[in-house]
Amino acid sequence: MANQPPKVSIGMPVYNMENTVQEAIDTILNQTVSDFELIICDNASDDGTEEICRAAARQDSRIIYHRNPVNILAENFRLTLLLSTGKYFMWAAADDARRPEMVSRCVEALDADPKAVLAYTHTELLDPETGTRRKYSDSYRLDQEDPAERYASLVRSLDLGNAIYGLYRRSVLYTIPPLTGSSSRLIPFADAMFLTNVVLQGKVIQIPEMLFIRRRGKSKPWIDNIAFFERCMFPNYLTNGVTLPTSESIQEHVRYLMASPLPVETKLRLTQITYEAYVKRYGNALGFEIDRAVQLAKAGKFTETWNGMPALHPDERVQDLIDRFYAGLLLDRLDRTSRFIQNHQGLHLGKAFCLAKMGRAREANLEITLYKELVPQKVMQK
Repeated sequence: MANQPPKVSIGMPVYNMENTVQEAIDTILNQTVSDFELIICDNASDDGTEEICRAAARQDSRIIYHRNPVNILAENFRLTLLLSTGKYFMWAAADDARRPEMVSRCVEALDADPKAVLAYTHTELLDPETGTRRKYSDSYRLDQEDPAERYASLVRSLDLGNAIYGLYRRSVLYTIPPLTGSSSRLIPFADAMFLTNVVLQGKVIQIPEMLFIRRRGKSKPWIDNIAFFERCMFPNYLTNGVTLPTSESIQEHVRYLMASPLPVETKLRLTQITYEAYVKRYGNALGFEIDRAVQLAKAGKFTETWNGMPALHPDERVQDLIDRFYAGLLLDRLDRTSRFIQNHQGLHLGKAFCLAKMGRAREANLEITLYKELVPQKVMQK
């Protein structure tokens, strides 16, 4: 019995969190459930984090401390899962806190419903700068029997993604694409994609008790993080390596959706819902990305062939839906730009590609004609 795995594994990825990690550890050790292991994966911290974690591990045998020799970025989250042994698994951020009943309530929910793959509680948001707290409850339901209903509900309403810090059936996590190790790319909005994959696997139970405390202060807009922005490449949409992280997020959503066992017609419907939800929630981000694409058009850098997204499913209707969606977005931005810049060859060519992809051949041919009229004759001969 001494070697029997614990019922719950809690993984805490941490990097330079000396000011909050002790409280995070304490709120886990104070849980009413005692049959757990806490796996702390230190991502090569260079502050006092290591000393705090090692001291905690010496005091409580349930704590396993692992230190990476180098920072492995987001892969550290996956490492906590790989080192775990429990039936259930939970991620715990090193700057969040939990009330004593959080884990036990989640265990009870999963024990009671074999079809549920994740259980989580309502959240209290704590601003670390002001100390103010506010209650936060997700507006979606994810306990339906139909996976398509769960997916649609989540995509339409996903905001903070607090459910990611709930309790999972550990075996299910190994079926989620972002955790299979099949790709080492940095994907934007990875938490949202992860949760949509989870709801395709089974029901998610939301416990109506405020037991999770998440620190969330003012943060810079994602657009300010240029290093992150430049690493999220989507080279298959437009030429010259334009960076489109929001677009890539949509692409990844659809890629995982197409890999699910849902009927093709259902995949088509959910693909459309995904696009609509992103435009509604991240319209400004998409607009910024398309503006960058417009700069390529103005510079005449479109190729003579549409660089559409890679095929995601043998059914050509899926591919056509994807390309038409992006063509429509880009055409809108090109139209807006052409109001201020008249007779620019790059704009005419870009609009021609979009119109052709959308099946509007007559308008596309007109744009090509206008383009040819503006291109110097010697260039046309080449």
